[in-house]
Amino acid sequence: MVNSKLAELVNDDANKVSSFHFDAQFDNQSKNNISSSKKHTKSKKSRQEKVQVPKTNRRGDIKTNRKGEVKYKTRIKKFSKNGEELFDVYGAQKFGLPRGKKALIAILAILLSALIIAGILITRFLSRVETNLNGGVVTGSISDVLTKSVPLKADKWGRTNIVIFGTSEDDDGHGGASLADTIMVLSIDQATGGANTISIPRDLSYYDKEVAKSSIGCDQGSRWKINAAYDCGTQINNGDERQGSLHMAKVISDVLGIDIQYYVKAKWGALIGIVNAIGGIDVVPYTDSPYGLYDVNQSLILGTGQVHLDGDGALRLSRARNSDGGYGLSRSNFDRELNQQRVVQAIRDKATSSGVLFDPQHIMDITEIIGTNVLTNIYTYEIRSLAAALGKMTKAVSVPLQGPNDAGEEINLVINGVSTYAPGLGSVVLPAEGEYEYENIHEYIAGILSGKKPKEPSNSTTPPSTSTDESDPATSQ
Repeated sequence: MVNSKLAELVNDDANKVSSFHFDAQFDNQSKNNISSSKKHTKSKKSRQEKVQVPKTNRRGDIKTNRKGEVKYKTRIKKFSKNGEELFDVYGAQKFGLPRGKKALIAILAILLSALIIAGILITRFLSRVETNLNGGVVTGSISDVLTKSVPLKADKWGRTNIVIFGTSEDDDGHGGASLADTIMVLSIDQATGGANTISIPRDLSYYDKEVAKSSIGCDQGSRWKINAAYDCGTQINNGDERQGSLHMAKVISDVLGIDIQYYVKAKWGALIGIVNAIGGIDVVPYTDSPYGLYDVNQSLILGTGQVHLDGDGALRLSRARNSDGGYGLSRSNFDRELNQQRVVQAIRDKATSSGVLFDPQHIMDITEIIGTNVLTNIYTYEIRSLAAALGKMTKAVSVPLQGPNDAGEEINLVINGVSTYAPGLGSVVLPAEGEYEYENIHEYIAGILSGKKPKEPSNSTTPPSTSTDESDPATSQ
């Protein structure tokens, strides 16, 4: 038995080495094993012995020097309290795996345990996120965010267009809480990351054929300011907020002449919560005064240049329009729209640049805020594509329908900042080419989003006539 083990240890190239040393060594080892086993059967103490064993490389080949002599190393031979041999002369456990393999298995076991724990935590995290978003914020399972990635819908120019509008439904003291205070479209070129924001005047006059044909009808009738589109859409669909939001998207699509694939409806609480969750925003407010901005209604005073705002400050800036006095916003709603665009851009910049979206606690806080304040038709399996598009998105270029654009050009696609009286509607904003006429707006927007030079808009400041007839203007004119 000893000789056979020796044959395995020493290859043919090491035959020059005297075998007497090995025979003697292993014979002594065998004798020691026998005597030690007898000797220690009654002993309760474990013992160990030093033995010389051949050195081997990683492949298990015995190492020799230049003379062909086997190289040795000292190993400890251990016995249990009962005298049982625990390790053989190679330092491996007699009844187990080599030390290296056992260490590897231990590491794998630790990694497996870590993966199981991580899986449990991720499952709980996703479950809580899904609970936060439960109630129809998004459609689909939250697990789709990790397992699926479906491209966003796009128009003929490869752009994804999202109408974003805000209501004051979470403000009990606010009159007309279901009317949209803010209406804008975010248009993203998925190929280049180029983006535009288009603000729609909330007082823009609109005739709604779908509401006119509905047997249910709307409290505001079928001729109203465009900020009533969501409310009327909800009413004619038996209180369905999703259908009301889709109706808003259809109306904005009709006014701008572009496909609107998605909507995001947000209560004001979403703005406050999200801005606070990301640690505030840095924004340069728009003002036409060298002294900065002052709004009496919002109790807001800001200087010129960049300011840091928390959630409450961001909301005040988004609402400010000098309606009850102040300075810096001489064009009222039109200036407010510019600041709303800047707030949205500032939120995007902060969220994507500070690692907020990679912090689980921030994600949890944001999803909890979104869960109670936001409604959208974006599916969970589209969220990864949306995140990629927003990550690639460059600074959004403002496309106002009235006033200066980012290049300093004056745009007058609607009446030059003057609200025109219409019977039954109070003050409204009208297209420059005539009431319910949006062709110039279509051509201008198409020129920008398609990458072609937009048609020069009309600069007419003469208020077009308005109709008091509730019938279809297309047939009455």
